[in-house]
Amino acid sequence: MQALKQFSLPIHGMKIGFHDFTFELTPAFFEAFENAPISESRVTANMNVERKTDHMVLDIKMMGKVLTECNRCTDEINFPIFSDSEFLVKFDQENPREEEEIIYLEPGAQEFNCAKILYDLVILAIPMVTTCDTVDNKTCNKEVLDRLYQHKGTEKNEEEVEDDNPFSKALKNLKLN
Repeated sequence: MQALKQFSLPIHGMKIGFHDFTFELTPAFFEAFENAPISESRVTANMNVERKTDHMVLDIKMMGKVLTECNRCTDEINFPIFSDSEFLVKFDQENPREEEEIIYLEPGAQEFNCAKILYDLVILAIPMVTTCDTVDNKTCNKEVLDRLYQHKGTEKNEEEVEDDNPFSKALKNLKLN
């Protein structure tokens, strides 16, 4: 995890007030996470930290592009990423833990590594379905689409399939009180 050391916030020396941090999420950043679905990226994360005596507020804004795959034609697309999130980091005597948007740290913590938060925000910014249509000036690979839909006219409709199935015929003849 040495590659993610640069994503640590120095809590111990941080004075009360506002502090700005900028992080570049490069391919090396995503390589540090096992099975990351992103190999290439150009994402900038701007983090505004409001430090108080008993907690910190992290306001994270991200913008950039990640290389992902079109779910329709499997071409690679540079998908735009936008994210605006806020997290609360509280200092608490109990064991470090996380809730939805609250992170608890021990009061004497020297630093806080925010790499996992940044990674999660990028992954959550990618929709479940990504297609070439969602990217400017890009259309799906016509050759792949032609192969995908070449058998569309030869498929049987549901009624034809049911008529061929002997179980369907038996169920149709079944009379319920």
